[in-house]
Amino acid sequence: MDQQQVSSLLSNRVPELSFRSMSNRHSALTSVVIVPLPRRVARLNKRYTNRFIEPLASRLPGFVVVVHSGRHSGATYRTPVYAFTAGGHLLVALTYGPRSDWAQNMLIGGGIVERHGAQHIIRSSTVVDRRVAWPHVPLVVRAGLQILRVTEFLQIVVR
Repeated sequence: MDQQQVSSLLSNRVPELSFRSMSNRHSALTSVVIVPLPRRVARLNKRYTNRFIEPLASRLPGFVVVVHSGRHSGATYRTPVYAFTAGGHLLVALTYGPRSDWAQNMLIGGGIVERHGAQHIIRSSTVVDRRVAWPHVPLVVRAGLQILRVTEFLQIVVR
């Protein structure tokens, strides 16, 4: 799938919704959320770390690249994340909370997951709490996520 096909697919999947309508549509996002990591760490990762990891991520064990469209701009973004396999879906720890840009974009418009060099269309994505995710997360990683106070995960179902 080339870049033009990816952009076309993503632009066809993103409905015209404002932030307010998105909040009403996804009640999990309307509650007060304690963000596990500070926003400035997210900005640093977005600007520097992600750019370094992204070219390697789809081939590194556990990493995937999430390709999604901006809710407002419609621009195509590529976000490297660490995902845990859980049956027929993936679980991604929301270390910056469910209000992070990439998570909101995924909830509204879906996208594509690049994993092991292959692209998979996302059927659905949902925010789940750690009771759902914990059985699929290694014990050592759980300890780190508890220290970071991560309580929510994005469950991604791919085709």
